[in-house]
Amino acid sequence: MKLTPNFYRDRVCLNVLAGSKANASAIYEAAEGHVLVGVLSKKLPGRAQRGC
Repeated sequence: MKLTPNFYRDRVCLNVLAGSKANASAIYEAAEGHVLVGVLSKKLPGRAQRGC
């Protein structure tokens, strides 16, 4: 999957982290391309599992 960032006025772009490829695509579509999306590559424990 390759998503190209669409900078707003050539300078503003969000940087977010997605939990899956499907989530990354949904984020990209919702932000109308004004976003750089990273995807988690390792499953991390949730807050409840860490005792927080």
